Amino acid sequence: MEIDVSEVTKDIWQERYTEDITGKDKYKNEGLKHALQVATKIVERQLEIPEVKSFIKNNETFDLLLLEAWIRPTLFWTYIYDAPVVTISSFGPVFNDYINFGGPSHPLLYPTSMQHEVWNLNIWQKLVALYEYWKMHSMYDLLEKEEDAIAKRLFGDVPPLRQQMEKIEMFLVNIHPVWEGVRPLPRNVVHLGATHLQDMKIKPNMSEELREYLDSCNYGVVYVSLGTNIRPWMLPEHTHQKLLSAFSKMAFNVLWKWDADINDDQPYNVKIGRWFPQAELLKHPNVRLFITQCGQQSIDEAIAAAVPVLGLPMAADQWRNAEQVRRHKVGTAIDLEDVDDEEFKNIIEHTMRNETYRINMHHLRTQMFDAPAPAPDRAVDAIDFTSFYGLVDNFSTTKTPIKPVANL
Repeated sequence: MEIDVSEVTKDIWQERYTEDITGKDKYKNEGLKHALQVATKIVERQLEIPEVKSFIKNNETFDLLLLEAWIRPTLFWTYIYDAPVVTISSFGPVFNDYINFGGPSHPLLYPTSMQHEVWNLNIWQKLVALYEYWKMHSMYDLLEKEEDAIAKRLFGDVPPLRQQMEKIEMFLVNIHPVWEGVRPLPRNVVHLGATHLQDMKIKPNMSEELREYLDSCNYGVVYVSLGTNIRPWMLPEHTHQKLLSAFSKMAFNVLWKWDADINDDQPYNVKIGRWFPQAELLKHPNVRLFITQCGQQSIDEAIAAAVPVLGLPMAADQWRNAEQVRRHKVGTAIDLEDVDDEEFKNIIEHTMRNETYRINMHHLRTQMFDAPAPAPDRAVDAIDFTSFYGLVDNFSTTKTPIKPVANL
């Protein structure tokens, strides 16, 4: 049975997560907390949908629950169904994902996906990283009290969510260990990575018009997409104009996925579209550069196509991914507020013409996709194992979560 909750989810996300909270400092101070609160509201509203209520009343039983990892209130379902839980993250680890299994989390040694600066920090940057780690986890703990209150309102006198976390038997994290970096973890944490791309065969979905356009771009194409969560009006006007000005000065064609029309000021070499088959498009030989917000799936698709990246991180795990782009030398990453249009143009041209980035992308693709079994198969094996055997104690270093402050 399938219940479509996408409309409710989309409506709440777009209604409530529409403030201008992008940008490194603003997101650290406001955006992450706001996103978590919106996610809690989404879970609460989904449980109130008539079809969901009717389904719950049927008193079905399940052998296993597969729940989203970064949204803690998905554990509300453990109040309804007494079954072991496998959590899955669509990107890297967030907050206590590893800590719950006794795995280490440390802002300098073993950072999570939400940490911004990681490599080659000076003493002041290290102190800032320690403070922000403490601040982030303190915020997360405070939100847990709000979530427990919602759980009691929905289900009565129920145990706190922290107690329900003990039902989580396995964690599937959709990030490749080569991308995340070395970290000691128990066997019930399973790395996947680019699950939607593992067979490397992408169903053709490109229109003939788009294919002809790409074929005609003999000087190369810069593909630009800032993801689905960054709406056009969320980008300040001066930033928007900076992008257009830089693009207009280049000899290359620019294909821009943008959910709005650009009227009289659209440069002749810029083609706008509200949607493109990104994974397929990136594999076209004339696409020379991907300007991206550095979301995990976009990074995976860039690696699969071996296309260098220019990162413009704006929210969530994007700064960490931008750091990894620089570390693996597969492109560059900048804060648009730090450069003018001429500097931005020069960075684009440098990234396109530096063949080292493309060579390194080919090496990285080989490391990430040359695996004994595809990621979806490994995920199914892990889920089957957990469903059949339940908790296997010797898979976990400890079932007593380490308090984040202890990692400092």
